[in-house]
Amino acid sequence: MSRFILLCAGIMLSGLTYAQSESLYSLTVSEHSTGIIEGQTTYRFYVDMVNSDDFLSSVYGNQEENLEFSTELGFYNSPFATGATAGGINPAFFPFPGFEGLPADSWLTIGIESTPVGDEVSISTVEDSAQPYLGAFTATSSISGQDFTINTQTGGAWYVLNGTPNGLAGDDGQVLVMQITTAGSFSGLLNVQIFENGDGQSDIRKSFAFDGVGTFFDANDDTGGPTPILGCTDETACNYDATATSDDGSCAVADECGVCGGNGIAEGECDCDGNTTDALGICGGSCTADVDGNGVCDDQEVLGCTDDAACNYDSTATQDDGSCAEEDECGVCGGDGIAVGECDCDGNTSDALGVCGGTCSSDNNDNGICDDLEVMGCTDSAACNYNENATEEDGSCDFCSCGETTGMPTGYTLTVAEHATDLVEGQTTYRVYVDMVNTEDFLSSVYGNEEEPMNFETEDGFYNSPLATGATAGGINPAFFPFPGFESLPADSWITIGIESTPVGDEVSISTVEDSAQPYLGAFTATSATSGEDFAINTQTGGAWYVLNGTPNGLPDENGQVLVMQFTTAGSFNGSFNMQIFENGQGENDIRKTFTFDGAGTFSADGEGNGGGTGGNACGCTDETASNYDSEAQYDDGSCLFDVPGCTDATACNYNEDATSDDDSCLQLDECGVCGGNGIADGACDCDGNVLD
Repeated sequence: MSRFILLCAGIMLSGLTYAQSESLYSLTVSEHSTGIIEGQTTYRFYVDMVNSDDFLSSVYGNQEENLEFSTELGFYNSPFATGATAGGINPAFFPFPGFEGLPADSWLTIGIESTPVGDEVSISTVEDSAQPYLGAFTATSSISGQDFTINTQTGGAWYVLNGTPNGLAGDDGQVLVMQITTAGSFSGLLNVQIFENGDGQSDIRKSFAFDGVGTFFDANDDTGGPTPILGCTDETACNYDATATSDDGSCAVADECGVCGGNGIAEGECDCDGNTTDALGICGGSCTADVDGNGVCDDQEVLGCTDDAACNYDSTATQDDGSCAEEDECGVCGGDGIAVGECDCDGNTSDALGVCGGTCSSDNNDNGICDDLEVMGCTDSAACNYNENATEEDGSCDFCSCGETTGMPTGYTLTVAEHATDLVEGQTTYRVYVDMVNTEDFLSSVYGNEEEPMNFETEDGFYNSPLATGATAGGINPAFFPFPGFESLPADSWITIGIESTPVGDEVSISTVEDSAQPYLGAFTATSATSGEDFAINTQTGGAWYVLNGTPNGLPDENGQVLVMQFTTAGSFNGSFNMQIFENGQGENDIRKTFTFDGAGTFSADGEGNGGGTGGNACGCTDETASNYDSEAQYDDGSCLFDVPGCTDATACNYNEDATSDDDSCLQLDECGVCGGNGIADGACDCDGNVLD
């Protein structure tokens, strides 16, 4: 992990170049203020630079370079500060009654003392889950104000990327790295990484042991003392002076002839005895000519093939005679290979499937299966009767008999849900969740880069509260919600992994990293010039927000979900997010998913399921002439109904049970039993036409 930390900061791990200067890098610990917290003193820690454009990249610790901090009586953390870094201090709260102790909060930093302003950036942090230290600077943590050490193989650090203004020395030559407030003594050891003159190739490492206030130097530096004794202080020099305390530049080395400070072998000679080289470059040799320059004297050359990759290579030959050959694909040295029209060295030809020596005579549909081996059936995987063994579609696919759940998103999905309305008038607050498959699945990061771009777009921008601190959910302190004037704080837009406010208990702060050429965190900070704007992460360096495997943030909640973002907006929105998931919490089971979304809903990963929305196959009547035609239906389920005119009165003698609409044709039986008849004719006395006598 220590290597990971340094790479995140853009640091080279080898070829270190240290500053060559009469001045020395040092650590200054000074008293900043007293009495903010009764009986306690606030101290600040500065790294003193040599050059005004030197860049402080990180403060770190690991198994090889331990970082330690201890206090006699612990140190103070304000309950109104957010997170472990100076970015959690919002000066806007200082004048409010009850916030008097906020300026005395203990925090970590690189060059800033409050929420970033302008082109300043938030402080990135990383910690080993087996040895967390950030909780020591968080009032709600179980280790708040306690001593801490960073000495595991994974290690930890707080840092910024090279080129950001936070880490520059500036006119006063100092970069602020820490503030603590305590009532007793303190001591420790800090390791820092510096880019001399801002050059990432000039990587300087310094370790400062401190005890109380003062200026402290690296134990490996010359920190001054009594009048120096000049001389050669390099123990490897031939004129090394063991009594010298300061090097006077006189150090010399023995030349190849053993003379201290000598000029070595004379020009034109090849050894200390005055010999010269022969035609083969042998000092004192006797060869007079090597015309081809192959290192063999001309009178000792042996002709043959000298290419050891050739099939007729001659290991005794010293000069190539142009006879070298290669084996053809049939293993014949210098052969012509497979004949035109044939597919192997045995004279076979390719069949209809391109199989050398195969027996298939035809593949009319070019699907790679011989016609006499085709299996007919439904080949559409979205169909209810999909046949995984079918090789050729026979038109039998049925999309409706299995119900409306066909095609529903399965596996890992992304849900964008409405969380609240009018926290800010006229706007809606949404939350974005990753829906897990297993209860032990772990969401490690949300990321983007050149190969896997990420973007987020809104029609009208999104809202950031000026009372929130930083870009992550860790900048939300619920203690402020009841105060007048803080009503809009719950609507702040932020990024997260599993938490919705300042970490509590064993939860951890969200780590972030961004490319200085394409910053995105400012989009979630009210004081930034890019606040609430669309953003993309698609450079080679890329960016991410993440937590380390094993922390509780990344595990699914009781609904099987992990929260990754909140935003508040008045209009439409869309985007594409990349997720890294460790299946069942196992780091070696690394799953990557990309989700493209447009508005609220549940979305499958790109290339899986139906994609956007939660709907399945839309089945219904697709015949526009039917009375129950459904314009939303994708597949016809045989439910179409067509109007049948006729008599719909069951009491009529011509009732039509198949009729769906009455056409006014209903008739009744007359007294003679005739359907629609006129009954007994005038003058007749019965239905047979008889008359009275």
